[in-house]
Amino acid sequence: MKLIKKYQRNGKIPFDERFQQIKDPRAKARITMRLDRLAQGNAGDYKQLDAQIYELRIDVGKGWRVYYTHEGDEIILLMLVGDKPKQSDDIQILRSWLNEKT
Repeated sequence: MKLIKKYQRNGKIPFDERFQQIKDPRAKARITMRLDRLAQGNAGDYKQLDAQIYELRIDVGKGWRVYYTHEGDEIILLMLVGDKPKQSDDIQILRSWLNEKT
C-alpha cells in the first residue's frame, strides 16, 4: 500500500479546498473510492501527462480529474478539478508548483 499525501502551497491544501466544495455526495464517494484503490496500487483509468504528472479520471457527474505525482513510494495529490476546458491551464500551474519544489 502506498502512502498518499497532499501537496501544500502557502499553508493551503488545494486538493482539500476543492474536495470540500463538491456538493454531490455520489461524486465525493467515487473520488474517495478511487483514491483508496490508488493507494493499493490500482490506478484504474489514468493517464501519464508528462514525466511527473498523472491524471486520474473519474467519470461521475461532470467528470472529475485528480492530478498527482510520485515521490519514491509516496503519491502526492496535487489538484482536483472538474472543468475539462481549463485542463491545459491547470497542468501549467501544476508544472510550476513542481518546479518550485526542486
